[in-house]
Amino acid sequence: MRSTIAGPALAVILVLPAPAPALAALGYEEAQTAASSARMLERERKSGEAVALVQQKFQECGHAEDARPCRLLLQFTLGGLLERHAALQPTASTQLLNEAATHYRNVLGEAPNHATTLNALARVYQKLGDALRAEALLRQAVDAYPNDGVLGVLLGDFYRAERRLDRALDAYKRAADGDPEVEAPRRRLIELYLDLQPPRLSDLMKVLADLESRFPSVAEFGYRSIIDRSYRTQPSLAETSLLKWVSVLARSRRLMKASLESLPAGWTARPLTDLRRYMEAPGQRHASMWWSERPERSHVLVEVALALGHQRLLERDPSGAAAIWETGVQLAPDFAEYMFGPLRGQHMITLDLLTELASLYFKYPSLDPGDRKFNAVVNRLFQSKGEAYKADDLQAIQRHHTILGTIFAKKKVWTSSHFALNGIFQLENAIGTAERRDQRDGSYQPLPELSAMLAEGKETLGDRAGARRLFLQAAQTYLDTDQLDHTKEALDRASR
Repeated sequence: MRSTIAGPALAVILVLPAPAPALAALGYEEAQTAASSARMLERERKSGEAVALVQQKFQECGHAEDARPCRLLLQFTLGGLLERHAALQPTASTQLLNEAATHYRNVLGEAPNHATTLNALARVYQKLGDALRAEALLRQAVDAYPNDGVLGVLLGDFYRAERRLDRALDAYKRAADGDPEVEAPRRRLIELYLDLQPPRLSDLMKVLADLESRFPSVAEFGYRSIIDRSYRTQPSLAETSLLKWVSVLARSRRLMKASLESLPAGWTARPLTDLRRYMEAPGQRHASMWWSERPERSHVLVEVALALGHQRLLERDPSGAAAIWETGVQLAPDFAEYMFGPLRGQHMITLDLLTELASLYFKYPSLDPGDRKFNAVVNRLFQSKGEAYKADDLQAIQRHHTILGTIFAKKKVWTSSHFALNGIFQLENAIGTAERRDQRDGSYQPLPELSAMLAEGKETLGDRAGARRLFLQAAQTYLDTDQLDHTKEALDRASR
């Protein structure tokens, strides 16, 4: 192997003999040590010695398949040493860059989709003034591995550096579509939308909305960036983005008072000042709040209340959580807003709040002596269930029956003087409504937990045949959802 390192006055030609056949092949850990030693020599401005060391150790790797990690590491190290040295030796730069490119290509010969090496080789081609070759290299890699989001990001970054922004957008979108799990192409897409002048805000807001559930940290970054850029000149856009940003943080249980410190220090608009005031004392009722003036704002405030209540529970403060959630119920939008108003089609966050409150009262009886508060929650759920039936919204109807059935099942209330105030009635209706939805939509909802709860109620009431049938049904649907431990438990209970 031959390499040239140009010094201040002359070029030093390093020719290393092959190792003696009797020597054992170099192991990967020894290759790592050699690479670290070479980087130390490089920092001491001894690039020639660094290259000589790595070349010698590379010869010792051998050609066997199990020596591949050794070869790849040392070839990549050689490429990096030569590329960096080229920046210090202008007169020998072209030669050194070409040698670096050779080493990077050798790595790709054995690992063709190694993103770091592809990026390094494309960078070297650009330094050599051959942008077309760099583009062809990255495009070929993306075409060969279309589901590799990291490679798609490299191509997008290349186009972005070249100011070919439409192509960069296409590359990032293709990378995101090809790899549904990776965050990088989605974050790059947001960054590019923000950099476009004028920004494509409608496209950006749509992309962010799609990212909220799967990639909340990317959505959070995007909304906060919009606030940073718009709070002075476009206050309404900043307010809309604040609602979205707060919602994303609250749903992912990451909203705290300290979170607000990341917003612009000079932003003193009412939405932010009111939010700060609420978060200082979330268990108190606040008059004249911006967040209470419209249902879509109240919806987000209830998400905030849920997040802050859960934080109090983590701090072992159930009474604090109860105060926050009880205040949140007073601030929550009416159910009619979800059935017929501006919140139609959105997740009924008020139901989540009522469910958490009922569970809290059940777990900590001292918070609700005499079940007065618990009964108030149940009454409100029955009222909203009536709204769901009035709207003939099967999804909302099913959810109400599920929540009520779960609440009564936890309290072991299987029968009652009123036909609907028990777990059996509510769970049977939840499962029946789910079956109606499946028949209508061609869907399949396993719902093993509901079948198991209903089976327990039947068993308690002495209906052994009904309990056995439902436990078997639960076992089948647990199996459908790959919950093997629960499958066995349900089968054991059926057999008893």
